[in-house]
Amino acid sequence: MTFTCLVVPTPPSVNALWRGARKHVYKSDRYENWLTEAGWALKRQETTKIAGHFTVNLRFGPRRSNADLDNKTKAVLDLLETHKIIESDSLADEIHLFWDANVTGCQIEIESVAPVGSKVRAAGMVA
Repeated sequence: MTFTCLVVPTPPSVNALWRGARKHVYKSDRYENWLTEAGWALKRQETTKIAGHFTVNLRFGPRRSNADLDNKTKAVLDLLETHKIIESDSLADEIHLFWDANVTGCQIEIESVAPVGSKVRAAGMVA
């Protein structure tokens, strides 16, 4: 199994990722800025590519009273796919989300796993 842990700035909510004008949809300025900042943060860290299926823990901190935890996931997984750390976010077998007062930004913990339903996983060989 392969494991990697990364830290990026807190992503914008999924509600702030896209904007539309007439018949066109485009990335918002806020999303573009975050993608640039988070991309540089990834480049400064030692990254390990995760091949195939994976589980991911996303820890966000500190908690804001009006923030919706699950609205942060899309931007992070798309970033990991764009930077080829994961092959596709469709290969996520488990996604765990946490508020964590000890985290600044977003801490990403990714581990490769055997696909759900595989003989290895069914035999209890993968946690």
